[in-house]
Amino acid sequence: MESARCIGHVIRILNEFTLVIDVGKSNISVDDEIEIYELGEPIKGIDGSVLSEYVYIKDKLNVIEVQDKYSICEKKVYKSAYTLNSFAALSPLLEEHKPNRIPLNVDRKDFQPFPSHDSKIHIGDLVKKA
Repeated sequence: MESARCIGHVIRILNEFTLVIDVGKSNISVDDEIEIYELGEPIKGIDGSVLSEYVYIKDKLNVIEVQDKYSICEKKVYKSAYTLNSFAALSPLLEEHKPNRIPLNVDRKDFQPFPSHDSKIHIGDLVKKA
């Protein structure tokens, strides 16, 4: 199942914003978005058959440079001064408003949460197009 999604791997981490993947111009272009991910446990249907594997997305990056056999990718999301906790506390008008979630009417004994994942990006992590 991994080969259906995986186009490459993280091969080098340049700094906290930029990394190199082993995917070249035959599979990817500048401005493509990629996802760094980890495969989790199998997702099974009600009959017990394996439908897929859980895909945990560690991060999304943009391709900024493409060579024949590798590409350089970086995170292009910026934090606004308005989202910093210390500043937002000064004005309730600047705080992000998120809707409150209403819980489902489910039986707690049926809960089967996914195991926790390592959210840090490592050399060897899987890469796929977003």
